[in-house]
Amino acid sequence: NVSDPDGDVINFSFNSDTNFPGFNLNPNTGIVSFTPNDYDVGQHIVSIIASDGFLIGIKSFNFTIYNINDSVVIEKPIKQSDVINASVDNSSNIQVTEDNVTTISIWIQDDDFKIPQKSFYDESLTFNFTINGINTSLFVFNKNNAFPTPGNNRTNYFTTFTPRKSDVGNYNITINATDKSGSSDILVFNLTVIEAQHYP
Repeated sequence: NVSDPDGDVINFSFNSDTNFPGFNLNPNTGIVSFTPNDYDVGQHIVSIIASDGFLIGIKSFNFTIYNINDSVVIEKPIKQSDVINASVDNSSNIQVTEDNVTTISIWIQDDDFKIPQKSFYDESLTFNFTINGINTSLFVFNKNNAFPTPGNNRTNYFTTFTPRKSDVGNYNITINATDKSGSSDILVFNLTVIEAQHYP
């Protein structure tokens, strides 16, 4: 509560030592009312300033916003734009040709990547995959370190490989992504390596 012995109108403002986009202070009543989101997670020291136009009063508060885990979502289906030298259908099934350098990108969403205070909560994923088929070492996925970008919820894993004649056949691929809190998502698709026609 704030009072002024002279009965002057009091206006309110605030300063924060960190970026606190969700914080809201009514400048007329001094009432704090907000619903924090991922961008607000962390610790914030907020100084609330009351002014009657002549003098000011300042009171500082420590706000700690804890994270509530958001689900991991593997983007499905894999899009044609996510593959190079391959074709993909609406069920994420992929067809590639031997001797072609092929790239496959997997995009994963997790809103906890948006949290700016990484020292308070820094989301990470465990990315696992299995290959069932003729060559269980046909490719490996690597994390694209360019993602996630600040404030964005998407990260990326990719593989670039060149299937050979001995790799021709059908494969079943299972991808599992799990975050720090144990939330996970799975993508299962078929990959077919078809034989290239060679001149005699």
